[in-house]
Amino acid sequence: MQLNNYQASISRQLVYFTFADDLSLREFTNYHDITKEKNTTKGKMSKKTSKRVKNVIDIFCTVLGCNLLKNGGNLKELHKKIKFITLTLSAKQTHDDKFIRRYMLEQFIQILKRKENIKTYIYCSEAQKNGNIHFHIITNKYISHQKIRKYWNNIQDQYGYIDRFEKKHGHRDPNSTDIHKLNKIHSLPAYLTKYFTKDEHRREIRGHLWGCSNNLKNIQYFSKLVDYDTSNSLDFAYEKEHRNVYESDFFIIFANLNLSDLKQHSPETYSEIIEYYNDLYNGM
Repeated sequence: MQLNNYQASISRQLVYFTFADDLSLREFTNYHDITKEKNTTKGKMSKKTSKRVKNVIDIFCTVLGCNLLKNGGNLKELHKKIKFITLTLSAKQTHDDKFIRRYMLEQFIQILKRKENIKTYIYCSEAQKNGNIHFHIITNKYISHQKIRKYWNNIQDQYGYIDRFEKKHGHRDPNSTDIHKLNKIHSLPAYLTKYFTKDEHRREIRGHLWGCSNNLKNIQYFSKLVDYDTSNSLDFAYEKEHRNVYESDFFIIFANLNLSDLKQHSPETYSEIIEYYNDLYNGM
């Protein structure tokens, strides 16, 4: 017997097919389960790793977006919920990548947890043109630029990077952090995924290329069997946005079916999705 399963986020909706009498096809239900995959790397992001990162970012944005919708906002305000930070070294890198990630980045994250009550974050590591490692971090809490810069420069100071910066520039307050503006981005999940998984053919990074908070590792997409209510919206999307429907033997992706369309054509399913992700928001 074929089962039609439905998954939803703010960036796309998916129907995937499983068969009750076929174990290998039933296991396809875990295709988008980010909790069952390991965070391993060989210096560059593989397609599999990129897909894991994409799923984590997509769920992160979906939880924040559904909380906005629950409280009368709209998805155009999503950028207000996300802080996008870049950390750079202020002098030539003298420690290996693993050391910097373990003793500098991890210390920075622990400070955010302790002093700013940060519970949710995603980070990635990449090389700059000058060969130094640097980090991108997204979180869901506001932190002033001054505090971010102070925390990171204090950590750099412990390992000699501020001293070497001062010898070259004559002061001890390098602009080592950046806050990215997201207000003009059309699709934040797509933009952040591209930023976190891009490959600019620079040197390979040693150690993990990315990581996230434990609460994101345990989150799964909203999922249910396709019912009459859901089918109404999917039928509408198939007819209206056929060019943005991607089909295979195992799934159909409705890339441009947004939650406002779902609210109009499948109000019961829309309410279920909003409530499901809004409940998850409480853990973030």
